[in-house]
Amino acid sequence: MRSCAELKTYESTPIKQKMNCTNLAVNGKKILLFIVLFLITPILLQAQYTLNFGLRAKQDPTTLPHSNTPVQFPERKQQSPAPTVLFPVNDREWILSGGWMLAEANAPVNSENSIFNPAFNTSGWLNATVPGTVLTTLVDQGIYPDPYFGLNNLAIPDSLCRTGWWYRIAFRTPEKLPHQEAWLTLNGINYKADIWLNGKLTGKMAGAFSAGNFKITSLLKKDNDNILAIHIFPPPNPGIPQEESALTGPGPNGGQLCLDGPTFISSEGWDWVPGIRDRNIGIWQDVRIRFTGGARLVDPRVITDLALPDTNHADITVSFDLENSSARVNIVEVTGKIENVTFGRKVTLMGGETKRVVFSPEEFSQLHMPEPRLWWPNGYGKPALYDLLLTIKDGNGIISDTKQIRFGIRELSYELTVDAPEKKGLRIEYNPLDARSYGKPLFNNTSRRDAGEGVVIPSLRQGVVSSLFTMPDDTVMSPYLVIKVNGRRIFCKGGNWGMDDAMKRVQRNHLEPYFRLHRDAGFTMVRNWTGESTEEVFYTLCDEYGLLVWNDFWLSTEGYNLEANDNQLFLGNALDVIRRFRNHPSIAIWCPRNEGYAPEGIEDGLATMIAAEDGTRHYQPNSRYMNLRPSGPWHYLTDQSVYYRDLAKGFNTEMGTPSIPTAESMRKMMPAADVWPISDTWYYHDLHNGQKEYLSAIDTKYGKSDNLDDFCKKAQMVNYDSHRAMFESWNSHMWNNTSGL
Repeated sequence: MRSCAELKTYESTPIKQKMNCTNLAVNGKKILLFIVLFLITPILLQAQYTLNFGLRAKQDPTTLPHSNTPVQFPERKQQSPAPTVLFPVNDREWILSGGWMLAEANAPVNSENSIFNPAFNTSGWLNATVPGTVLTTLVDQGIYPDPYFGLNNLAIPDSLCRTGWWYRIAFRTPEKLPHQEAWLTLNGINYKADIWLNGKLTGKMAGAFSAGNFKITSLLKKDNDNILAIHIFPPPNPGIPQEESALTGPGPNGGQLCLDGPTFISSEGWDWVPGIRDRNIGIWQDVRIRFTGGARLVDPRVITDLALPDTNHADITVSFDLENSSARVNIVEVTGKIENVTFGRKVTLMGGETKRVVFSPEEFSQLHMPEPRLWWPNGYGKPALYDLLLTIKDGNGIISDTKQIRFGIRELSYELTVDAPEKKGLRIEYNPLDARSYGKPLFNNTSRRDAGEGVVIPSLRQGVVSSLFTMPDDTVMSPYLVIKVNGRRIFCKGGNWGMDDAMKRVQRNHLEPYFRLHRDAGFTMVRNWTGESTEEVFYTLCDEYGLLVWNDFWLSTEGYNLEANDNQLFLGNALDVIRRFRNHPSIAIWCPRNEGYAPEGIEDGLATMIAAEDGTRHYQPNSRYMNLRPSGPWHYLTDQSVYYRDLAKGFNTEMGTPSIPTAESMRKMMPAADVWPISDTWYYHDLHNGQKEYLSAIDTKYGKSDNLDDFCKKAQMVNYDSHRAMFESWNSHMWNNTSGL
């Protein structure tokens, strides 16, 4: 987690900075502030709760979906402690991948022995799946049935998201390690966690998307078992899901859980997913132990710069923080290697000092790379990738730390329309790299103008001069956003990912087929809707398959969904995400939320953070209006010429149509008695009442069906026609007035 001093740089509200980071010195001001807050708090709370609060009580049982087949509970697995497995990442880093146990939080409290005692009896505990959610373990161990099948999800209690949980593992320290310092890294928990090692509170974490990194040198036992215990706390506002049936319709999009952002807000239930019973709490990313010398590498960044339109050379700049965790002076040699290109220097660190190290092509000519292999989006060229190995050696030539970073040589630029002092509706092209020396946001997204047809354009911030931009000769795309890679316009077509997996089964072998399908469909972009799929492998696969990423953060529809309660927590998680994933060439856009602008307490902080910590990508303040066409529609259009005639304009980040799967898929998701004719189980799996036009089109175009196979075959034809109508309409206007769908 980041300190208040560090985060306040990105916090835009002066009052909030003072409230969070200093004491108000004058008692009179305290009294006045108390009176003001006392008077306006009820008004603010009322405004919040007139938004979508979701259900306030469980729905009428008579409206719940009904199955013709009783839920079949699995056979509970016999529990015996699984052996601890330390999976080696390299010769100084291990993943704690086996031997985890899980129990409800009251289990250790009721035990006679300490949870930190190596002899602690875990016979009542479950073998845990880590990484994974609490529900992942409960399903894997046969406590509850597969929530994806039929109406099984209704048989899983929603109390899971209101319960605290303990994870516990016993492990031995790897032998023969010459390093002085030991570190524990948790790459992702949800929603909050206290981390205990050998009976000592090592640290705390909060929010689903921030990593925790803790120094454990003095706590680690070298000759006996180490006991790592992690107390997971649920979100304070888990909400109550609506269970869709033929009677209810899809229900609200989310609800109370949005108050707890940053988290998986869709897990309360949305119009495309039922409520996930544990709200994805648990240790959903891996846990590692790592050993270094006194100096270690922190937050490396690789920036590639092309002299566009020339792509025959690339300038590569490598920077990172070098941290001396010891109390003594440390003189280290830092080296980098990119294939056959090497560079390095010696750095002196005082005790406890952190120093920024930069390797630039101005100082190291070998970082001016000739004939680079460029990273291109799918269909525009190969998504070439490079590996950078950074190494620190101490004065005795012993390796203190290493990091390997995969990156791509590519450059992003953007066309959009802004209001400048000298002209309203100025069409510009800008490259964030050209503005890096400015170091601050360029666009004032709160000073914006309605340009008509639902499109809004920003103004330039005070002091930003037009010379930072180029003026394209072709303005036919005004006022819409255009994304360019390596100087070439990219037609952004792809799919929204609401969430990669409801139980966060996000191992590569599970996710890769979906990326392959995305690529084979000819898509060029994935939208990471409200940031629900934020883990290393997601971006790695986008890199490898040439799929640009429109990356949202964790807020949904402005004016409908509740705003996050804790701006500092939100910005802290955002800072961590930007630093962890900024080297991935696939990320093209940072966006604060779905369908709306960030609230005042987040907007300026997030824009400032992205300019300072990234500086290579566009901060797009709204997924629906700003230089974009309004999103939608999402229903089936009986007259599909409407796409071509009325809708095919600009860049649309969210348009859709119903799609019934194949018969094979339907049989995999529900029991035979529910699969035909259409039953409540269909509605629970996202067949909304509002899809009557779609169902009617299947019957009208191809005739009524009397069996599943015939019906699903006809549905595929309607699916094909409706998706084809959308994409062909946008393609037909490409670069005349369309740039993305």
